[in-house]
Amino acid sequence: GMVVSFTNIGGSFNIKKGQTICEIAEQNSVKIVAECHAGICGSDPIRIHSGKEHCNPVGDDEKGTLEDICGLTPGDCRLACMVKPTGPLVVEILKT
Repeated sequence: GMVVSFTNIGGSFNIKKGQTICEIAEQNSVKIVAECHAGICGSDPIRIHSGKEHCNPVGDDEKGTLEDICGLTPGDCRLACMVKPTGPLVVEILKT
């Protein structure tokens, strides 16, 4: 169904339309560091293991943050505060 699964905590949670991964994590007491919720601080990187096709496109701010601050390649890696899933996802919260 419409769930996001976190590989490194072993939990799956329902997705409500328009929610970000960050909001889903915070509502379900999943430990995630999200400083600004605007895609520019880089504190909440995730790796998408499956379901990338259910994600909104990477924006310019998010792309720059992932590359410049996080040292990650956009695509498989995203910022939790920027991803609004429209279908099932499997993600891993990366350490910052």
